[in-house]
Amino acid sequence: MTARRVTDVAVVGGGILGCSAALHLRLRGCEDVTVIDRGWIGSGTSSAGAGLLARWSAGFVPAWGEEELEIENYGLDFYRELSDHGHQPGYAQTGTLFLGSSGRLGARSLLPFAAHADAEGLALVGARDVEELTEGFVRAAGVAAGVFDPRGAQIAAGAATRALADRVAELGGVLVEHEPVSSIRRARAGGFVLETAAGEVSCRTVVVAAGAWTNAILRPLEVWLPIVPLVATRLTTERLEVPHSLPGIQFCDGHRIYLRRDGGSLAWGCSYECDPRYSFVARELPQCLEGISVACVAEMQRATREVASAVPALRRARTATAAHGVPCFTADLRPMIGELDSVPGLYVLAGDNYAGVTHAPGAGRLLAEVVMDASDPSVDPGPYRPERFDDELQTGAEVVEAMRWTATRTVVAARAGAS
Repeated sequence: MTARRVTDVAVVGGGILGCSAALHLRLRGCEDVTVIDRGWIGSGTSSAGAGLLARWSAGFVPAWGEEELEIENYGLDFYRELSDHGHQPGYAQTGTLFLGSSGRLGARSLLPFAAHADAEGLALVGARDVEELTEGFVRAAGVAAGVFDPRGAQIAAGAATRALADRVAELGGVLVEHEPVSSIRRARAGGFVLETAAGEVSCRTVVVAAGAWTNAILRPLEVWLPIVPLVATRLTTERLEVPHSLPGIQFCDGHRIYLRRDGGSLAWGCSYECDPRYSFVARELPQCLEGISVACVAEMQRATREVASAVPALRRARTATAAHGVPCFTADLRPMIGELDSVPGLYVLAGDNYAGVTHAPGAGRLLAEVVMDASDPSVDPGPYRPERFDDELQTGAEVVEAMRWTATRTVVAARAGAS
C-alpha cells in the first residue's frame, strides 16, 4: 500500500455506498478518511447497477416509507448537482415511467402508487399517454397504464461511483485500489487494525461498506449479519434505435423488467429465479464477479415475451454484453446503516436491496451523521440499526424466506388499501 498506514476513518469498500459514505464524512468535517477497495473503484456490484433513479418508495416497494422517500429525494438532488458541477455520472433527467402490462394484473400492480401520487407529484397516465411519452417506443396496446415520476433520472452507475470517488479525492480523502482487506481486528490500544494484501492499516473507526463481502470481512470479529447476496444481471443490446428522451422504464408486474437508453443501445434487466440468482446464499463469494455463470440470460430473454406487445424492440434485440452484480438483501428490505453494538467504533453500510444507486447518497449521508454523532440526522437511524434482528435469523436461507414474506405481505397490503 502506497497511501498512509494510519488513518482516522477507514472505509472498506470502494463501491457507490462506500464512496458516498467517505464523501459525506468529509463534508461533515472528518479530516482523515481512506477508502480501500479490493479492485478498482466501482468494480464490484456498482458497475452493474441498473442506473435508474426514482422515488421507489412511492409505490414500487411498499415495504419502504417516509425515511426511504427522504433518502430518495436527497439522492435525486445530489446526482443532479453532481452533474451540474462538472462531474460526469452519465446523468440525464428524463423521468421514470412505471408501467403495468396490459390486463388486470398489470393494472393492479400500479395500485400502490395511488396513495402517493398527489403528494409526490406523480402523474397517473393512460396507455395512449405512455406511447406519447416514449415517442412510440412503448406501444399503448401492450400496457394497462403507467405512473410517471418527472423527477426520475438515469445515470451510468459505474461512472457515478467514479464521480463520487473523484469528489472524495478533491476534498482530501485517500483512495486505495487493488488492496483487498482480508480481516479486521481490534487494536490493543484502541481502534482497529485492518489486514490487507500489502500490510496493516491502523484506524480509530472502520466503516464496512463491502457489499456481498461484508460478512467475510467481519468473520474474525465473530460477527455475522443477516444480509444475503443475490445475483442480479444487466444486459446491454446491440445497437438499437432508441429515442434520446426515453424515460427510464420499470414494469411493476411479471418479471419486473426495467430498461433505459444506454448510448445507442438498451440496458435492461429483470428478476429471475434460475442460476446464478441464489448461488451465494450459502456459499462464499469469489474475489471477483467475472466468472459467474450467464445461464440466466436465456431465461431473461424468454421473459421479454411478457412485454413483447409493449416493447417490441426489446423482444427483437440481440444481447451484446452481460454484467453481474451481487446486491445484498435483508429480511425487512431495509438497509443496515449504523454502529455495531457488539463492536463499538465499527460501522456498517450494507443491504442496499433494490435501490443501491438511488439510495447511496442519502444512505452515505445518514452513515456520516451517525459516525459524527449528529444531533439532527436527516432521518431516524433506528430502523436501520445493523443488529436489529438480534439472533432470529441464523442462515442466508432464512433471510431469503423472510425477505420474500416481507415483499409479499407489503405488496398485498398496499394493493388492498388502494382498491
